[in-house]
Amino acid sequence: MKKSFLSLITALVMVLSLLPSGIAFGEERTYIPEIVATSNIESLLGFGNPINTSTNPTITVTVGAPALYNPAGTINWYKKDDNGNFKACSSGDTFTTGTYRLTCYFGLYSGDNSTYYLDENTTLTVDGEEWTYRSYRPMSGYEYMVFRSPEFTVHDFTEWHYDETNHWHECPDCGAIQGTAAHTPDHEGSATAEYPILCTVCDYEMEPQVGHTHSFTQEVVADKYKKADATCHSKAVYYKSCECGRKGTETFEVGDVLPHNAGTQWLSDGEYHWNICKNKDCGAVVDSTKAAHIYDSDTDYRCNICKFKREDNRPRISHMEATSDIASILAVGNKAVNPTVTVTVGTPVHYNVNGTKNYYKKDGDSWKQVLVGETFTCGTYKMICHFGLYNYENDTLALSESTNVTVDGVEWSVDSYNYMDYYEYIVASSPEIVIHTPVTDSAVAATCTKAGKTEGSHCSACGEVLVAQKTVKATGHKIVVDKPVAATYTKTGLTAGTHCSVCGKILEAQKVVPKLAKKANTLTAKGKTKTVKYSAVKKKNQTVKRADAITVSKAKGTVTYTKSSGNKKITVDKKTGKITVKKGLKKGTYKVKVKVKAAGTSAYKSKTVTVTVTIKVK
Repeated sequence: MKKSFLSLITALVMVLSLLPSGIAFGEERTYIPEIVATSNIESLLGFGNPINTSTNPTITVTVGAPALYNPAGTINWYKKDDNGNFKACSSGDTFTTGTYRLTCYFGLYSGDNSTYYLDENTTLTVDGEEWTYRSYRPMSGYEYMVFRSPEFTVHDFTEWHYDETNHWHECPDCGAIQGTAAHTPDHEGSATAEYPILCTVCDYEMEPQVGHTHSFTQEVVADKYKKADATCHSKAVYYKSCECGRKGTETFEVGDVLPHNAGTQWLSDGEYHWNICKNKDCGAVVDSTKAAHIYDSDTDYRCNICKFKREDNRPRISHMEATSDIASILAVGNKAVNPTVTVTVGTPVHYNVNGTKNYYKKDGDSWKQVLVGETFTCGTYKMICHFGLYNYENDTLALSESTNVTVDGVEWSVDSYNYMDYYEYIVASSPEIVIHTPVTDSAVAATCTKAGKTEGSHCSACGEVLVAQKTVKATGHKIVVDKPVAATYTKTGLTAGTHCSVCGKILEAQKVVPKLAKKANTLTAKGKTKTVKYSAVKKKNQTVKRADAITVSKAKGTVTYTKSSGNKKITVDKKTGKITVKKGLKKGTYKVKVKVKAAGTSAYKSKTVTVTVTIKVK
């Protein structure tokens, strides 16, 4: 039995040897915060569908590449038992009614974790449903996460149920109903003496054959009459039928019960081990699998077949010592690499680099892992390493939580003891290790009134001063004269003043000199009376020059014209003052008020004069 396990370990070592080891990561790796994927899980979850490695789901990552799903050659499915616990499914099982879920691996392989990384906060969504994070495992050359799916329910919707109106599928275990629909007759009209009317979907007899009375006395063994296959605790069951072929509701049994189907999970007591039948609703002991435990020797405490453990009398390794190069690696600016740790006392115990996370840095009240290739910075660190007995070395020796671990003359604490089928290991942590990182204390320039400091440095972790800063005396003010500024019509002026050219402090403030006062605008304007022929207005628009309508003189600045009232068919051009009498204006006398505005200049104010222009149309 051991040879088969040794073959498995040898194959595993060969696979791991193909993976990149000790990859040196770059300074920056891209974080993958979420993985989104699609799958064919729903199509696999059919009652009676097989469960084996070839029917593991196909899961395609759409967001979060190059992370990918790794089926790893294992069956991912688990089913909830009557106690609410999930048990792993075996190859050869089929989906039966009940609740299932998946446990799957998603990771970065083939060196992809040299440029990307995951962590405990990375999320997974498959087919729109978020999965539950279970664990994160960074390894040498690859890293992966374990996620658990939501629960999936499988129903048995194989048999039709019906009444006079509808048919449907109903799960016999939970009563769930699917696909309720009205019957579909196989032909139009009514039943005759030759044939009934049947539903084309469920075969329900909607109208009986005329003149025929069913007698369900026939015991015909055919699939169309089968109610249930034979199991290991009951024979095959069929419905009785009428000579016309219709199926009744009474049943009869045929044949023999089936032999038990041994599962792969071993049960045991102090003397024997056995398998139970894995067929639905059975669980009986399969007598052909029941046998006494097999041990290699009187000191071997684990059965080679079922791994039952009798009283453990193996000698315990109480103390181990090792040397390492940790001190030369753990320095500010160095890259994190896996240390070389050599066990000198306590062999065959040895350090397992592949199962070790190694470096952790203190982050407040928690510890954050430092991955291979990352750079050490100032702070407090510790090592977490695995020391174990592998490849059945634990058949004759054992470790425990009490095993004393000393590395480089320093005692480490044992965090946990872990036992597996063919190996066992302890997880040990070093004491805290503090390394310094220099931080520059920037120079502070002296000002006119305050002293400065020279550049210095200190350790950001412990605060120790590495280069002390020295005081630099204040420089005093450097006076500069602020020249006076003459006032104008548009801007205020300033008197003379002084300020410091170094710090900018005002020593003698300049005072504001008011702007020069503008003169009154000399604009004059007067409206005139202008006659326009009605015969001309009837044909088209008529214009009146500004000079013929408004007299303007002595204006200072640009003159504009704005109509403030008057007939809407009389308009005034804003820039030129030209008046337009629009076509169709009736005969009459029209008063138009116009605001004449001189904008003013740098020396003159603006002024507006309102004039009245009289337009006569006749």
